[in-house]
Amino acid sequence: MTHRLSAFSHFALVLGFAFGLVLGLVTSQSAWADDAGVSVRLFEVESGVNDLAQTADGFLWVAMADGLKRFDGRQFIQFGNAEVHDLLTTRAGRLIIAGSGTPGLQALQAGTRFVVPHESAVQAPVWAVDEAPSGALWVATKNGLVLWDGNASLAIAGPTPWPRVRAVVAGKEQDAWLATDAGLVHAQHSRAEIVWSA
Repeated sequence: MTHRLSAFSHFALVLGFAFGLVLGLVTSQSAWADDAGVSVRLFEVESGVNDLAQTADGFLWVAMADGLKRFDGRQFIQFGNAEVHDLLTTRAGRLIIAGSGTPGLQALQAGTRFVVPHESAVQAPVWAVDEAPSGALWVATKNGLVLWDGNASLAIAGPTPWPRVRAVVAGKEQDAWLATDAGLVHAQHSRAEIVWSA
């Protein structure tokens, strides 16, 4: 799950942006201001929006069915065309990108894109990711859940087959909650189980 925008100054931009993105590729733009002078832009897009994240440099990143887009307040720049499911801004300043492309998990830091990690345990598609208090990543893939600390991964035993994961929320270091198509899953100490069925 991503860290949400916290600056109120971006509220109007995000509200207008998110509303426009639901409509479906940028084809037109209109702008207006309310009586208080708050400016809002409406963007029309053709594919669905899966997630939003903002990096420390102020860019708004958009996870979409047709790839990753970066918005600087005026224009969108496309990064690839594989579906991006989830975005995470880490405490270390990285933008983690979880998606269907190869590799399924990538990161951006200081404008450089790199693969995270180089292991077979994290395979595409990656559906969701969240950061544990230690900085380790909970990574939900088509094959299950992995806790990756930057050097090694721990595969989490769970339901067979693993249901489609919609969101991950990290708790304590060895603890995470997952929203799945089968219900709510709790992962702890290398095991996961459905605690509430959908």
